[in-house]
Amino acid sequence: LEQATEKKKQKPQKIFALILINLDRFKNINDNMGHKVGDELLRRVAKRLEACVYSNDLVSRIGGDEFAILLDDLPTNAEAKSVIERVNQEFSRSFFIDDNDIYVSLSMGLAFINDLKLKSTEILRNADLALRSARKNDDGYKIFNGRMLKDYKTKANLEADLQVALNENQLFLVYQPMFDLIRRRVAGFEALIRWNHPTQGLISPADFIPIAEESGLIIEIDYWVLKNAAKQLKSWNLRFNKTKNMFVSINLSARNVVLETSASDISACIRKQGIDPENIKLEVTEGVLMNNMRVASSVLSELRSEGFRIQLDDFGTGYSSLSYIQKLPIDSLKIDQSFIRRMDGGKQDEAIVKAILALGAGLNLEVVAEGVETPYQLERLTEMNCDYAQGYLIARPLVTEEVEKRFFIKK
Repeated sequence: LEQATEKKKQKPQKIFALILINLDRFKNINDNMGHKVGDELLRRVAKRLEACVYSNDLVSRIGGDEFAILLDDLPTNAEAKSVIERVNQEFSRSFFIDDNDIYVSLSMGLAFINDLKLKSTEILRNADLALRSARKNDDGYKIFNGRMLKDYKTKANLEADLQVALNENQLFLVYQPMFDLIRRRVAGFEALIRWNHPTQGLISPADFIPIAEESGLIIEIDYWVLKNAAKQLKSWNLRFNKTKNMFVSINLSARNVVLETSASDISACIRKQGIDPENIKLEVTEGVLMNNMRVASSVLSELRSEGFRIQLDDFGTGYSSLSYIQKLPIDSLKIDQSFIRRMDGGKQDEAIVKAILALGAGLNLEVVAEGVETPYQLERLTEMNCDYAQGYLIARPLVTEEVEKRFFIKK
């Protein structure tokens, strides 16, 4: 790559490009067919890639399931795309290994070596950013552009700021009430994290939580939320009698769900604040469980044995099936708000909600309806014997002082 950049400096009119290639779901092949088959597949992938390029181009394996192609002295930019098209065409055919037809899909990131000031590490970074974009959007391949670099730097800055935010009290919690439709009272609250950035103001969790998950900061954030939500519940219990039997619901990240020490660590964190785990609901999404069912189920079982209640969040949007729900160590389902919103459309749109409620009743699971925004939705959910409702109709997420004024302090 450094030689190519030197050639480019000597002859700026020449066109060079770098393609990074990732084998999609290669780990599954290794796990299901064994490392011997996986190693043979990698050898054949390399040969097939070499057949797609010219003799002066370079194909190299740079990681477990990653390859690089350095395109040398292209006639036009379009030729780089032609190489990618040839690669896609070659990989539309299966690999026959040990009596198995193995189909391999690829994600590719292409970066042209245009800027003479770029170092080889920066060219690699650009191709990697294009590759990440291709994998994220499931597009097959992406060509690097300036927007990708701008987004990368923005995320990098936000990640650095997020670490500071954890240390300097820029994060805070808001609480959205969960209304008991049977007893007609607020039964608990979902604790939701917010970030008040010193220069950018309020930053949406949708913007900073994915960054925290990628960087690993999400584990630290999880414990920050657990500690402060439990601490707040303890404070309410000491000051208001009506909160004694209330619960707080807290979202648990994928990283924590697959850590084998999570159950004891989370329990210790909650108990240290003077709260019994029975007053805490932990919310996990379907996708989190399905990505590592065995470990996640084990961790959740341990959490339940500690006294925590487990709630399956965004239910109905992922892998819902009776066969796996029966096996999960959960206590309740939270219907995704997209289904609740459509209830106003009529009986047909209520069918999914009814089915989930019937599933919950059949498995002895409580059911929470999320995203309740209209009186009609609340009325129908009550008639259908839904256990809890949560949404803007009842209350938006509120800061601590507003929660106390609205629900605890006698007027």
